[in-house]
Amino acid sequence: MKKTILLLVLIGYFITNAFAQEWMPTNGPYGADVMAMVTGPDGKIYAGTRGGGAFWSSDDGNSWSQMNEGLTNLNVYALMINIDGFLYAGTLGGGIYLWNDGEQYWIPVNNGLEYTWIYSLAHTPEGVLFAGTFEGGGIYRSTDNGNNWTLVNIGLYDTYIPALAVAPNGHIFAGTFGGGIYRSVNNGDSWVQVNIGLEVPFILSLAISDDGIIYAGTDFGGGVFRSENDGDLWVPVNVGFTSTNGVNTLLINNADHVFAGTYGDGIFRSTNAGDNWTQVNTGINIPFIISLTINDDGHIFGGAYFGGAVFRTMDEGDNWTHHNTGLTATEVRALAMDYGQDIYAGTYGLGIFRSLNCGLNWDEMNNGLTAHYITCLAINNYGHLFAGTDWVNNTGGLFRSADSGENWTEIFNNITPYDIRAIAISLNDNIYVATYGDGVFRSMDNGDSWTQVNEGLSCLHLWSIAVNENGDVFAGSAGCNEGVFRSTDEGDNWTLVNDGLTTYEISALTTDYSGNLYAGTTPMFGPGGGVFSSSDEGDNWTEMNDGLTNPFVTSLVSVNNLYAGLIAGTEGGIFNFDGISWYDHGYGLLNTNVRAVDHSDWCNALFAGTAGSGVWYSPYPDGIEEKGEKLDITLIPNPIKDILTIRLNNHEQNQEYSIELFSMDGRLVRKMESFKDIEPIIVTDLTPGVYMVRLSNQSEILTSKFIKE
Repeated sequence: MKKTILLLVLIGYFITNAFAQEWMPTNGPYGADVMAMVTGPDGKIYAGTRGGGAFWSSDDGNSWSQMNEGLTNLNVYALMINIDGFLYAGTLGGGIYLWNDGEQYWIPVNNGLEYTWIYSLAHTPEGVLFAGTFEGGGIYRSTDNGNNWTLVNIGLYDTYIPALAVAPNGHIFAGTFGGGIYRSVNNGDSWVQVNIGLEVPFILSLAISDDGIIYAGTDFGGGVFRSENDGDLWVPVNVGFTSTNGVNTLLINNADHVFAGTYGDGIFRSTNAGDNWTQVNTGINIPFIISLTINDDGHIFGGAYFGGAVFRTMDEGDNWTHHNTGLTATEVRALAMDYGQDIYAGTYGLGIFRSLNCGLNWDEMNNGLTAHYITCLAINNYGHLFAGTDWVNNTGGLFRSADSGENWTEIFNNITPYDIRAIAISLNDNIYVATYGDGVFRSMDNGDSWTQVNEGLSCLHLWSIAVNENGDVFAGSAGCNEGVFRSTDEGDNWTLVNDGLTTYEISALTTDYSGNLYAGTTPMFGPGGGVFSSSDEGDNWTEMNDGLTNPFVTSLVSVNNLYAGLIAGTEGGIFNFDGISWYDHGYGLLNTNVRAVDHSDWCNALFAGTAGSGVWYSPYPDGIEEKGEKLDITLIPNPIKDILTIRLNNHEQNQEYSIELFSMDGRLVRKMESFKDIEPIIVTDLTPGVYMVRLSNQSEILTSKFIKE
């Protein structure tokens, strides 16, 4: 550990000063968890997303633009347009915002709003506003367009309010999660429970027709209930409604056709007031529908979860088309760089995307990828890409691509039904896969066959795995209160190595080029968390949390160049370790819930995958834009067997460089000082595969790739 700290202290000036670069969003990948939708009087469609903020579309949903100026909380779970045409957004933890259309920014309107977790919004014909909260708040009312709010909970004994709706007679209905439905006949002054006939009291959605028929969508497979007498009596209306999932959203069109969006079974339609239902999912490939809205042309828009973005129908649900252009609100749980220009992003729900230009554009790479809930990515020395997934809707497993993501093959062959949480690849290309519930699997033949290796592994619920240069394997467990396991014989046997650890939920593991081991933790059972280090292969651990203000560590990456050292992604931002303490490296990062971090020397930047805002990047001081001009290197020959010659073009003669060769998994395999142009490098001893070469001096860093045959 001392060696690494001394190195990091020496470069600390560069880290804390030269690398104070702002984070900026890449252009995707496109997708969003659309939690709320509403249509404006001018025909614009508005979408609220989980982690990505708010978006609008003025072309019938074909394309979307972000509208987050002034919005300090990006979890928009409720949208409403009042009688004056004002747009309101309810957020989880940030309260309520009013959109200033003239100045194009959001204004917080939270005076009196003591509980700021907003799940639902509604207004009366007279312009009185109501806001429903998550458990612990209840219902707030504003009589002055949101300038002031008052809690109105008299008679309301359940404070989790997923749904609010106002009937034509002015009566207000509140759907609660666990307490059924409440009604107010006096503008919210008091509430009365109206649950006769309501067999399932877990209400997720409400919709009321122009003639006063009320529909309630429930959770846990309860389906839809209807009341034709102002809520006095409820009857189930589920003939043909085959969904066993929650009814998250309801919508009624001008023909009084009712549409129900479900969490897992898509959309159902009733043309006879709920008496019969038909599933209408043609064109919907992500059937987790959370929100619905309709425009004056009768076009219906459905917002989907798991990155599904927006589906549109122009024929009352018979056919749906997918629209996500501009919706940069994906949840990215995994990143991988091939130490060239290729960047891979694993999303939770949309599969894998690849960028060949540092995030300017992203292409979906899902051919053969039957499971789209990506949790981890890894690349071996041959450039083969491996993707682990969660099991969702009976699909999951481990996939391999030998052609840069163009095509995928499932290589786990259903040997385990458990989620895959991490992949590690050793220098000799052994592949280790950590599962949540079934321990570790090992492949010694590029994934063609697998062996379960759990001897001594007393906890099979794993979150992380890593391999050091000696081939020692480390597995991080979670939920068992046990911590880190080590294997010194390629996984055949495991030993618990926890001396010094005070938190035992290991969410991330990584090693640096000096052989030090780092563990990122997440406190599941009380205080703790943060990062721990070990300089003796896990025998002893030391807490290193000075300056780390968020203990929920999701990812770790060791960069170790002039501009970055150990980087930690957390649920509250990104931090850089300068050899003594952590400092906040999240300037400009609007979504601080970071799920993955990695770095690309080709792009000259750090990259972060977020929970709802796609991929962001922070350039090194010389920047992504300058990189293309500096990468003027000729490698002769390429591919190569024995001797590599590097020719520098458009550079002064006789300049000296330090040269480093990295394998595709980022490990340093060769380093030379005082290298000059056209000096041969013997690479006979390197194993076949793809390598990255990096040249650096005091003024520049140059990178390129070659293939060793």
